[in-house]
Amino acid sequence: EDCGVLIMTATEDHSKHRIRQELNDVELRFPSRLLYPMDDDKGQAQYFFSGKTQAFLISEITRLKKTHIVCLGVPRLHEDLIDVGCVKSFLLDIDYRYAQFYSSNDFQRYNMFNGFF
Repeated sequence: EDCGVLIMTATEDHSKHRIRQELNDVELRFPSRLLYPMDDDKGQAQYFFSGKTQAFLISEITRLKKTHIVCLGVPRLHEDLIDVGCVKSFLLDIDYRYAQFYSSNDFQRYNMFNGFF
């Protein structure tokens, strides 16, 4: 079981959760690779592009000289675009855990099924 809390407090019970300690900068820059996917609920099931698809999308965005991208439900693409530094990326995703890693200038929780922020 995993709750996805980045910083635990003494008042919360995490005894049944998988706990990782001593995270490095790379892990913190790529939270979709750090967090366990939410797959217990079809409403929040997560799917990820293959590395080949991811590389294609980034190369096309770069080739088309786009400067701003909204990543709708694709956190790994968002992370890689930030890492490459080729565009300004904004992530809309239902997974609330990303708010621990990104400011409101880079992330907003969003439910694409009903358009709710």
